[in-house]
Amino acid sequence: MAEPALLRLQRLAGNAATTRLVTVQRDLDDQAALAAVDGLPAHVLSGNGGVPLATEAAKQDFLRAGREWFGSHEATLEHFRGIEQSAAPGRPFLHRDAKARLEAAVASLGGPGPASTVAFSFRKAFTKDTHYTPASMHTLGYAIDYDATNMPRIGRGETAELLRLTGGGPSNAQLGEYSARRAVISATGDATAAGEAPPAEAAALMDKIRAESQRLAVSSQAFQASLGAARDQFLELRTQYFEASAPQEKTAVLNQVPGLIVPWTTAITTEEQRLTALAAAAALDPAALPAKAQLTARIAQIEAAVREAGRAVAQVKGKEPDAKSKLWGRLAAWEKLVKIEPDGTFGERVTRVTEQAQTLLDGLKPLVGAKETLARLTSLRTKLSDPAFLFGSAKRKKGERPTTATVADTPSMAQLVEKGYFNPRDPVAGREHFNAEFLVALARHGFDLGVAWTGESTDSMHMELVVPRGG
Repeated sequence: MAEPALLRLQRLAGNAATTRLVTVQRDLDDQAALAAVDGLPAHVLSGNGGVPLATEAAKQDFLRAGREWFGSHEATLEHFRGIEQSAAPGRPFLHRDAKARLEAAVASLGGPGPASTVAFSFRKAFTKDTHYTPASMHTLGYAIDYDATNMPRIGRGETAELLRLTGGGPSNAQLGEYSARRAVISATGDATAAGEAPPAEAAALMDKIRAESQRLAVSSQAFQASLGAARDQFLELRTQYFEASAPQEKTAVLNQVPGLIVPWTTAITTEEQRLTALAAAAALDPAALPAKAQLTARIAQIEAAVREAGRAVAQVKGKEPDAKSKLWGRLAAWEKLVKIEPDGTFGERVTRVTEQAQTLLDGLKPLVGAKETLARLTSLRTKLSDPAFLFGSAKRKKGERPTTATVADTPSMAQLVEKGYFNPRDPVAGREHFNAEFLVALARHGFDLGVAWTGESTDSMHMELVVPRGG
């Protein structure tokens, strides 16, 4: 008896692909889908504080972007029908999958959790250029932000460099490689939801979250203190700059800044000198270092040659290979790769290859990303004379001297000096419940933490449920 076509498709392509195909086959046509948009919940149509689906063009682009991501109009509509109000503190709107996980995470704390209303929303208008990406998690209802002004998104690579140099380490949590970390978090969240034991790697990740939260809080405080006795003078110059009206007055204020930020410029110089010395030790021109991708590829080549050489030595068992053996040609290629001349027996030459390869690796590995770091440091020097980078924009209140307006994204140096960049416990504002244990609870229930994202992308306020990506 012949196997039914649908069963054969399931066997060959899997359930997910079969479901997607069947859904597409029974999908709504464009006009029916457009009419169905008006039946979505009011908080979806309004954009939930963002940009509403107010025009036919916006609704059409909403459906097109959704079909690209979810595979069909019906899947798009079904997803957004699932945007619901959570019972978690702040009553945020989230997709029902994220809602259930957040509520469970808060319940697991055994006490109150922090509040937030910043979750699902249409942050931008839908246009012909709208396409969902991994950065669309708020739009899709899978992400929530907490305490944005105390946990801002870093926003600039130059800022991340300065925080690293003055705070004793990277300004993001070191929680492992992106894909591997998210795989562990996803598996842990699924296990928690099912009442099953988490994967073996979960305990170590939770310990890292606790340790990195503590390190970042200390690093944040270190940056706040990085100017030493000049801190208050720097902030006073900020106020004087905002008070100045004439260009020459502003210039006079800015001319005083270099003398106050010597700890920052010294840290930059020290790092430039360190990288330059490493380049010289590896016989490379600091002004013409290979890009990160190029250097990573060269390191991989050398490591592969070392592995092949090891296998070749094991293969010949201490004897000279036959004169016609392909091993001689491979040996010549390894010698060319590590730039040594052929000399000695096969075994001696392989030994020299592996020794030279290790010397090269020792010199090259510390330089991965050095070209890009030096470029950011050069840019950072320039930005340290930019008033917007230094002071941000003015916050003015009648009867008071101006200060820096606090922002949630791309903060100025003045804001970071005053507030820091990672403050999960803020007794002044009464946010005692946002701490490392809350981050651990979120991760246990399947949320990735934006604090682990690197460079300018570090986004400590941001938590998102790890879900399969569409598109």
